[in-house]
Amino acid sequence: MKTRLSIIVAGIMMIFLAGCIASIHPLYTSKDVVFDASLVGEWLEKDNSNRWVFESSGDSAYILTYYENGVFGADSTSTLSKFEAVLLKLDNQHFLDLYPGDNDHIPLSSLLSTTLFPVHTFAKLNFTDGEFVISFFSNEWLQQAISDNKLKIAHEKTNSQIILTASTTDLQEMVIKNADNKDAFIEPKTLVRSKN
Repeated sequence: MKTRLSIIVAGIMMIFLAGCIASIHPLYTSKDVVFDASLVGEWLEKDNSNRWVFESSGDSAYILTYYENGVFGADSTSTLSKFEAVLLKLDNQHFLDLYPGDNDHIPLSSLLSTTLFPVHTFAKLNFTDGEFVISFFSNEWLQQAISDNKLKIAHEKTNSQIILTASTTDLQEMVIKNADNKDAFIEPKTLVRSKN
């Protein structure tokens, strides 16, 4: 059942992270994973009412519940998504790897759910006092870099999305090489800790 639920949320994830890079492999190996207890809690995007709630999951991971438009409660089932989240460190830079979590509240038909594919997506994180900036890698940048032969990485192309099929090692090389390339990211989001 959990596999089916992960598949169901993949489509929601693609909407939530429209324009982000999708990968069938994670960005991390066990040696890259770090845990920062200060990430646990409720965070608000500065520019809108979206909420990100991180809960610890085991010793080294998180469950992220994303509330679009800040909606909570019984009427929020169509506006929230859950993700398995892993914080990792590569070359002294923090990244977050997101993967569809347990989303049994999403009402999709079984036929539709069988056509959706769970993927990883990842972002760079910069921590400052009481807030953090999350910058997702841009699918548009990726497509252009591949088209211009500036980036060679294993992938498959769908209608408007590239899905990376590269190994974790190759993903890490790409991410480290482009961590300071502002063109490689969609507009960053600044999150501040909720006062609740």
